[in-house]
Amino acid sequence: MIGKKSLTILAISLSLGASAQFGLSAGPALTKSFGAPKMLAGFHIGGEVSQDDASSYFARFSYFPGGLESTDYQVALIDNATNNFAFDPLTGFQLLTRMNSTKTNYTKLEGGIRYYLIDGYETGFSVYGGSKIVIGFNKVKADYTPYNEAKYRLTDGLAKSGTAFSLGFGLQGGLKYGIVGLGTVFFDLGVDFLLTGSNSNDVPYYSNYLYRVQDGTVVAYRQPTFTFSLGFRKDLFVR
Repeated sequence: MIGKKSLTILAISLSLGASAQFGLSAGPALTKSFGAPKMLAGFHIGGEVSQDDASSYFARFSYFPGGLESTDYQVALIDNATNNFAFDPLTGFQLLTRMNSTKTNYTKLEGGIRYYLIDGYETGFSVYGGSKIVIGFNKVKADYTPYNEAKYRLTDGLAKSGTAFSLGFGLQGGLKYGIVGLGTVFFDLGVDFLLTGSNSNDVPYYSNYLYRVQDGTVVAYRQPTFTFSLGFRKDLFVR
């Protein structure tokens, strides 16, 4: 009798404590900053914890491998021996190299809260929306016309690669359909607004994915950024 009562109390306790679900999600994604030349394709993985059937907290990692774009910038070279601008000893003209292309990739971390309407977080059809904090990392690689790297170097601020860091906030909305015992399929759209950013050097300024350039001068950081995500969420356990 004592054993049966103990099992009954344990079952009731577990059922009362089963108030939140944890799910893992993954899928393909596309991102594009306003005015950027084209979209970048990538993937996302994330986690979500329900507070009740109407709200949840989520975190997501997204990675977009890169977009290649042609450039046509002339870049002055520095003479390693004199630390001044390099000049051709035969012609007397200043030595230049050319930045032929850049390749930009994007890593994004985001987290926030979602609110579910209609059937709620778990099963059935629902619409959801909410706000989020966004942290972005961009790496930009530059390809230059070959030059004698033993004698010359790029001007200060330029290199073969550079990184850009950004911090901001965003809004998100989507649709989901959950099937009992299987999982949840979802699609959402995120809009991010960047509040601050910093670069390791000048290379990111040459990426049209990140900055808007007018007459050779950086005018502004491209924003907002739109991200489209398709995915599948599997709830792993109940606590």
